Amino acid sequence: MLQIRVSVSATALLLTSLAASAATLTGTIQDPRGSAIAGVAIVISAIPPVGQPKTAQTDASGAFR
Repeated sequence: MLQIRVSVSATALLLTSLAASAATLTGTIQDPRGSAIAGVAIVISAIPPVGQPKTAQTDASGAFR
């Protein structure tokens, strides 16, 4: 079984006047040895679902934004 390590940093800004929120999600995907994993599909969705999920893919250094 492949185990991966995910490091994520999130910053959220609540726009109360518009009753909406915006966020930036960044992180890296690494294998158990700490090596970057390129090409991983990242899917981010709200709970409960609102609109379409956002997608990203890790780059050669395992980073996504």
